[in-house]
Parts: sequence; structure tokens; C-alpha cells
Amino acid sequence: MKLGLWIHYFRHIPIRRIMGRVEHAMLNKRIASHPDALICPKDISRSPFSSKKLLEFANVYQVLGGRFSEVSGIHEGVFVFKGVSHNYGALDNVNWDQPFVDDPSMINWWHDLSFFSFALPLVDEDPLAGVKTLAQLVQTLEARHPINKKAGIHFTWSPIALSLRIMGLSSAVARAKAAGVVSNVPELLALAKHIAYCAAILELTTERYLGYNHHVFGATALFVADLAVGEYGFARNDQSEAYFEEALSAIERHVLEDGFWDERSPSYHIHMLLLARAIAATKNAKLTQQERIDALINRMCTALDCVVHTDGEIAVFNDSAMEDSVPPEDVGWLALGLEQYYNMLPDAGFAKLVVGDTSLIFDAGPLGPKDMVGHGHGDFLSVEICWEGERLIVDPGVSSITVGAERVWTRSALTHNGPTMDGFEPADFFGVWRVGRRGQASFDTQDVLQSPDGTFSISGSCDGYSAVAGLVWRKVSIMPTGHIHIEDKWDAPPNGTARSAFLVPDTWSVKQNRLGNLALCSKLSGVSLVIDVKGGAVVSIEPSWWFPKGPMVPCKATLLILRPKGKEMAICFTPDLAGEFGR
Repeated sequence: MKLGLWIHYFRHIPIRRIMGRVEHAMLNKRIASHPDALICPKDISRSPFSSKKLLEFANVYQVLGGRFSEVSGIHEGVFVFKGVSHNYGALDNVNWDQPFVDDPSMINWWHDLSFFSFALPLVDEDPLAGVKTLAQLVQTLEARHPINKKAGIHFTWSPIALSLRIMGLSSAVARAKAAGVVSNVPELLALAKHIAYCAAILELTTERYLGYNHHVFGATALFVADLAVGEYGFARNDQSEAYFEEALSAIERHVLEDGFWDERSPSYHIHMLLLARAIAATKNAKLTQQERIDALINRMCTALDCVVHTDGEIAVFNDSAMEDSVPPEDVGWLALGLEQYYNMLPDAGFAKLVVGDTSLIFDAGPLGPKDMVGHGHGDFLSVEICWEGERLIVDPGVSSITVGAERVWTRSALTHNGPTMDGFEPADFFGVWRVGRRGQASFDTQDVLQSPDGTFSISGSCDGYSAVAGLVWRKVSIMPTGHIHIEDKWDAPPNGTARSAFLVPDTWSVKQNRLGNLALCSKLSGVSLVIDVKGGAVVSIEPSWWFPKGPMVPCKATLLILRPKGKEMAICFTPDLAGEFGR
């Protein structure tokens, strides 16, 4: 079985990617064995962090600092992220090993300590104190985790950590200088040397062979590093243009025709859009480059609307979490303000139907690019519903990005709400990021259909079960009144296995009436509605969880498991005009 998974997995991986991975691993060993010979930082500018282009980048990129609400404790060695605090006692005691080894969900905490994006709000609070603390932290990091043959290369020197640290520190210090921190502060030189050192490693290790977000983060960070500490931060030259072009091309290469990021994660789409907006702000481009990046940003911003609900936040399909990127409005998203409309991304496989403050987002796309499906989940034909501005039906989000039962749970189709079957998966997920056999979902039509009464409808199918049970279908509709209909169909499900399961956030109370229908009432607004199941029944109402903000922040939910009586079932969501919830 395991061999079969690997065979299916490698069928989709280009030979050049495999060779690139091998070369990358061998290079890391050489760097660890001979760091002084291979890591060669460039000379530092006479006035680091003074480039106006860098400041323009920083003024766009600084929104990433909004992810950190408690940063003042860092001055005393206390790091807080998503409500989780760890006290190192003093700055000199900080180390970048995982402090929560018994809790894999805390890996994000450890990552963000290494990424240094917290530098942005830290410096905004107190520019001079922030710069001094950051300088002490990077000196501690270098002393605590040196690169050598015995220790190898610590995670803090990995390409993603280097990339985000370069961009976070460079942006923070540029804003500090703009706020009046003078150039002769000795801590600025320590930070400049650290950026130059990080850039020298990243120049060697940027994951160009992987492409996708890996390449974009690395290429953008190299561009930023040269703006921060290189002489040409003050005048465009061939080197700066080359870095700019590499970053721009890396983004362009992976944006689909419909404007969406092709890894199909709303969070990663926002990350890439933020980087595009930040490098565009530097005006480092030639005229043709500026035209390209402006057009790209417009396409990506238009596409973003398709995965943003009426509450202003993203759907958490695939590896997405609301607080692992920035709010959509921070990258240029604006609510259209239309009473009724739809948006569709035929290449990415998302559709959005809107009436008033109610939105439905439908996922009928593939797992992701054939050679990069690691962020894909089994959410084929899944929906999210935001009812009158409140999340009602949700995707489970991301409970884990480490090997184990939680990662299996977060990727399984049985955890999502598309039509599925007990005991079967539409794809063979294994490890953290890998997929062997993989099914596909697709739309049945090229556009959303509109009936004479104004109802919007779109349907799709999934072939992931075809080897054992044929196709599954789902059609979703929203009426001008805001009523929502979901129609599920199974081709040939083994007896008693067909099911659809919906997660309802704990902000809603759920009751089942004597007829078997469900009445829901919002604990926030008092809004109530009825879920009527036709051709099927609610067979279980269970406590569960969802993870809209990622692994560290579980939120309570109610799991509704529905089964069809035959091969078809309809689920209707209507306002509770008869007061069913109160009965």
C-alpha cells in the first residue's frame, strides 16, 4: 500500500524537481560543513535601511504586523502569539528550538518566532527600543544556532524563515529610520550585518526548484535585502532589476488565467498578493514591468472576491487560516456593495453566490497543481455559508501541519461537507503534504446559471470515488429571498455509506424538531433559520471543532451528519419565519 502511494505521488513530480531536491539537500550539507567558505555576505551600504524604495515596500508590507497583538513583552523575553505565551526570562535566554515539543499544534508559534514578523508592530510601538531589542535578538540567534557541521542548519536558517525574517526586519527598521532613529545607532549595523548574512544564505538556498510560494518568498526577500543593505537601494541597476524581475515572474508563473493563485489556498493567494503590492510600491520596475505587475495585482484582487464572504473574511478551504495571512481589505479587497451577484473562477474552481448579507462559496476545483498538491484538502464540492453576515456552514480549516492523526483529520473528505461515503476517500493523503491517487472535482457548466425568478445556481461533480461507487454531484442555489438549496447525488454508493456532514460554529444553537428538521439560532444576533432535509435525514448531531485561525486556536462547532434515503438528497436553508426554534 505504501509503495503504491509513493508511485502515484511521483507520477506527478517532474524529474527536474526531484533532482533539484537532491541538489538542495547536498548543498545544505556542504554549507553546514564549510559555512565560512560558502556563505559570503555582500558589502553593506554606507547608510543601510535608508532607501526610499525600501520604505515604500515597508509601508505596504507592515500590515502583516497586525497578526501580533501583544509584542511589548518581547523586550523582556516574553513572546506571545495567538494567545499562547512563553517566557524565556530575558532576551539573552531566547532560543529558537521548539518549546512545546509535546504539542505539535504549536509549531506555528515556533515558526513565527523564527520569522520575526513581530518586528513590525514592535518598532511601531517604540522605534528606538524596538531596534535595540531586535538587534539583541538576532545576535542571540546567531550565537545560539550557528551553522556548522555538528549542528547542521537549524530551522531558523531555512529558506522560508530567512525570507520572512529579511522582509520583516528590513521593513521594520526602514520604518524606524523614517520615524527618526538615526543611522549611527550601533544596533542598526548589527541588523544590517544579519540581513546581509541571511541574504547570502538565501542566495544559495532559495527553493527555485520548487517554484510556487517557495520561490516567490525567496525571490522577494532577496530583492528586499538588496534594497535594505546594498548600495543600489538608491539607484536602479542591473542587479536590482534582476531581483525584481525574478520576484515578478515567480508570481506571474503561478497565477491562473482567472486571477487566482494556483495552489488554491485563499491564505496563500493573499500572501502572494501582498508581496506583489509591496514590490510594486517600490517603483523599481521598468515601464513594461510596472504595467505587468499593475495588471497582475488587478487580476488577483478581482479574483480574491470569490473567496471572501459577506463578513469580510476568507473561506478557509485547503490550508487556509484567517490569521495566518492578513484581512482581505489589507490587500485591496473592497465589498462590491451589490444586493445580488455572483463571482466564478473557472480555473481555480470556486464560485460565490450572494444575496444581501448572505454568501455561499462553493469549491468545485482540483486539489491543486498536479505537481504541488500539498495544501489541498478533501473539500471536493464543499460549501461555506455566511448567513446574514454570520458564518453558518464552515470548512474545518487547518488543525495541524505536522504528521499525525490531526493532519489526517484536517485533510479527510469525511471532515468536509461535500457528498461523500463512509470508508472511502477521493484522494490518498499521506504524510503532511503528499497525495498519491487523487480525484478531481469540476464545474458542470462554464458559468453560474440564472433562472427567470433570479435564482443563481451552479453545479459540479467529483470523480474521486469512481473506482468503487461512480461519481458524486452537488448543485447549489441561492434565491433572491436569500433561501439556499443544496442538492446532493450519488451514482452508486455502497449500501448505507452515502453521507453529507456540515459543521456549524458554536455561535449557533442547534435544535431538532419533532419532524426531524433542524432549527438554528444565532447566539450573537438572534437570527434564526430552518434546515429542511428532503430525501434524507439527520442521523447525528455531535460536538466537534473547526480551526478558522489555524492549528493553535480550536473553536467549538456542531457536526450535523445527514444521510440520503436513496441516491439523492436536498438540504434547504430558509429563514425561521414560523418560529421553529422557539418551539
